[in-house]
Amino acid sequence: MGTMSDRDRSIIDAFLREESRAVATITEWITQVIRCKSWNHLFESDDIVQETLIALFLELRNKSYRGEGLRAYVQRVASNKCVDAMRRYGRNPIESGREDCDAPDGVPNAEDHLEFLQQVRLAEAVLNELNPSDQQLMRWLHIEQMDRREIVGRLRISDGALRKRICDCMKRVREVRTRMEKP
Repeated sequence: MGTMSDRDRSIIDAFLREESRAVATITEWITQVIRCKSWNHLFESDDIVQETLIALFLELRNKSYRGEGLRAYVQRVASNKCVDAMRRYGRNPIESGREDCDAPDGVPNAEDHLEFLQQVRLAEAVLNELNPSDQQLMRWLHIEQMDRREIVGRLRISDGALRKRICDCMKRVREVRTRMEKP
């Protein structure tokens, strides 16, 4: 638990008053997570932003935040919301909107299932194109869902160095994915 900075306190107060500038700042931090994690191609990123804003509003109003760095806190909540969305997508694929093809509740229709399998195959192909250290980092983050502190301990690097490494890795992931998606 850290001491809350004056800047963080002023952003929180403005956010709880729903001031547009504070909401825009926090929304930008959330959007950075979605872009950096490369999840915006699978999910409605607007929905994730809204879910995160609502969760943050409730947590900040209830004084759950203890001052460990507002930006890091917001981005951790956003990252968790992205993981939640990924889990929901795996269980409940996005509906096609075609009522004549809808399957019973909880059962994906064939079209949605094929789309999901294509995304999984693309993710596997992208992972196979990465260098071994990037592959390991992606496994730890997205398959084993390790906490950043655990990864920092295993790699014996600082949190800042890990964040840079993750962003660099995600950049390579986006480059490989873009190259593979080209006809």
